[in-house]
Amino acid sequence: MLTKTGFRFRYILFTLILIILFFLFLEITLRILESGLHLIATSTDQEKLIRENKLWQQELFSRFLGVQQRDPLLLWRFKPNINKSIFQTNSRGLLGPEISIRKPDNTYRILLLGDSAPVGLGLQRREEAFGEQLVGLLKQRNPEKKFELVNTAVPGYTSLQGLTFLKHYGLQFSPDLIIVYFGNNDASQNGYISDKELMGKNQNVVGILGALNHLATYRLLKELILPLKSYVDQKSSKDKIQEVVVRVAPEDYYRNMEEMVKFAKDDNIKIILINVPVPLEWPAGLQFKVFASLKDQKGNLVMADQTQNLLKRKISYCIDWSHFAKVYDKIDWYSMTVFKSAYEDRGNADSSKFFYEKGLLSQPDNTVYLNNLGVLYWKESNYRIAESYFRKAIEKNPHYPVFHYNLGITLKNSGRLNEAEEELEKAKELDFQSLRIKNVYGEKLKELSSRYNIPLADAVSAFDKAGRENLFIDHCHPTKEGHRIIAEEIYKTMMLLEVH
Repeated sequence: MLTKTGFRFRYILFTLILIILFFLFLEITLRILESGLHLIATSTDQEKLIRENKLWQQELFSRFLGVQQRDPLLLWRFKPNINKSIFQTNSRGLLGPEISIRKPDNTYRILLLGDSAPVGLGLQRREEAFGEQLVGLLKQRNPEKKFELVNTAVPGYTSLQGLTFLKHYGLQFSPDLIIVYFGNNDASQNGYISDKELMGKNQNVVGILGALNHLATYRLLKELILPLKSYVDQKSSKDKIQEVVVRVAPEDYYRNMEEMVKFAKDDNIKIILINVPVPLEWPAGLQFKVFASLKDQKGNLVMADQTQNLLKRKISYCIDWSHFAKVYDKIDWYSMTVFKSAYEDRGNADSSKFFYEKGLLSQPDNTVYLNNLGVLYWKESNYRIAESYFRKAIEKNPHYPVFHYNLGITLKNSGRLNEAEEELEKAKELDFQSLRIKNVYGEKLKELSSRYNIPLADAVSAFDKAGRENLFIDHCHPTKEGHRIIAEEIYKTMMLLEVH
């Protein structure tokens, strides 16, 4: 005969079994619907954040050239076992041949953290990138020693992704030296939240909520609840204007690099930071235009409206094709596509001048008309008049990089090289629509180097001495010779660390 306590226990147990069986039935049913009829969306929390905040670079780089894939912790990373041009990855999805976690005996191991520059984007062969050239130098000049490179660079990476990789994966390789090359992606505008905000929420993706996301029941509940939450959020913030932000702010860049330095010091690992060089004559404010129509896999435009509107303005550029053909060994397809995306007045130049001059009578503050008139005169080599129009445009809008760029090119054509350099520098500093590091990030590197007595390989000064503009394939990727110079600068710095 059951007691009241025994009966209550059986009742609770029976109820729990019924609840579990109900959820099992529901989960199996939903999975059948999901896989067979595609009635339930399967996007992750992270993918929704990317879509809602217009993080177009995450969408671009997670599918980059078919060699990269999404990663819940790092946002994206190389696919493993790729054999495509310079993209030669091993089973771990790292550049180069197979590598063991355990460091071989009597081997000096170098861990390289970086973006598409140390990947060698634009080069012909994997061994032309500066990390690989550096190892070649070390082996050549120290034949009695063994050197090994762990190249963890990935196109599109910021310092935060580099730090995250180092923390979760990099240190397990027991490197003797860490080399760090970041900044170009950090300083670019992306969407409505920074990498720190996005990756801070990754803990949900890789933690308990990430595990729950494997359940079709949980995904269905999200599909029912999140649209309601989104509606409420939109109602509460309908008058709030969302701002497009850089992926990593200068202060966060400093903190990310500082964390890397601390990890190295704690493990008694030597570390070298690299001061990142970029060209000045790359057309400011133009690079992202070729991605304005980028869509996600569902066919939705992924770039923020503000950025699209900025890039779609009918702004003319002083693009000297003969100059670019001379500067580069050849104009690569990407640079050609970027240059051709620039707006250009077609047809009769006099008719175009008349149109703008007439327009300025009623709209004297129209900076687009002023700029485009300047370009028309620049094409005729009438640099004095072109300069006057560019200066008027700058006077009315001193923060628009294209006006400074056009003025800089005009001053260069006039032989006023120092003034041209100043204007091109201003254009670069105001240009958040291309992947080029800004001076404040370089200053943060110098501050960090001084504070922690960390060696800084000054590739910027080395490039300036060697001609700078001739050492780039495009907006930030060095030529083979540029990579050689960076490798030499790192080698010199290593000698100061008594690595020989």
